[in-house]
Amino acid sequence: MDNNNKFFPNRHGIRIVKCCSSCEYKHFDKGNQRICVHIGCLVRKNGLCKDWKMSEYYDNAGIGDGRVKKKSYLDFVGKQRQEGKTNIAEIRAEYEKENGSIYLSNK
Repeated sequence: MDNNNKFFPNRHGIRIVKCCSSCEYKHFDKGNQRICVHIGCLVRKNGLCKDWKMSEYYDNAGIGDGRVKKKSYLDFVGKQRQEGKTNIAEIRAEYEKENGSIYLSNK
């Protein structure tokens, strides 16, 4: 089913788009294809099914410290994941060793 821009507020009042991308059941295979582990098939990022459940990540949106990650860091993470690296702590440490903080500004 396609998403018609339905929103659901998380526990902090942040409006989250109801779609596969924000669902607890989404997973990425080694080829970065989006898979629903609940129904066991490939899905589109904007798809929405009746079994949607907000992921913990999105449910926690709004409690962070407000820091914004650098685009160069996010690009670096994406490249590392394409190369098969999945340990975010190691990826972050490697980036910080070469580039300093992953954030636009330190608070």
